[in-house]
Amino acid sequence: MIADKLFKRGFSSPLLLCVSEQEDKGILEEVHEGACGNHIRARALAGKILRAGFYWPNLHEDAARYVRCCDKCQYHAPGEPLKFVLSPWPFFMWGVDIVGPFPIGAKQARWIIVVVDYFIKWVEAKPFASEKVIEFCRGKGIQNTFVSVEHPQANGQAESANKVILRALKRRRGALHHGIWFRRYDPSGNKSNKLVQRNVDN
Repeated sequence: MIADKLFKRGFSSPLLLCVSEQEDKGILEEVHEGACGNHIRARALAGKILRAGFYWPNLHEDAARYVRCCDKCQYHAPGEPLKFVLSPWPFFMWGVDIVGPFPIGAKQARWIIVVVDYFIKWVEAKPFASEKVIEFCRGKGIQNTFVSVEHPQANGQAESANKVILRALKRRRGALHHGIWFRRYDPSGNKSNKLVQRNVDN
């Protein structure tokens, strides 16, 4: 007990605030589909809530139930399992793809370049101007391997990241049509933790 609030000591995290049944539904909704929510799957949803500093006894079961009942998640769920491409060590193999065009957003960006490390699955997605990317690759001596358009098997990891990014944008009503996709979405998702804490505390 700290300041009349119950906390649980986490295994690898700081103290977790124990929340009531009335509060847990609001936290699930905010993290899953709130201002920075990406409609993530149940395991990631529960982990994100724990990293935000919240806990309740049936957190994992409640997260799974919430995701199962989310209409947008069910509508945009993938139709078949993805195939894995193995990489022997980090930075050995990268997947690079371009997503777009989108309505013009801030800084006149219409396209997103998605870069994925096949070993650690780290995703970087940045709006870009194509001339700068070509100059950068030439200047760094990067050899590009081009794959066929509409052939996701040739660049599977980047295509997988594209699906996640596009699914998150589709689930956010109006984000693509109003050009706000550029400034609202962060592929790492770290901003939502602060927003959840601020919303629940107020």
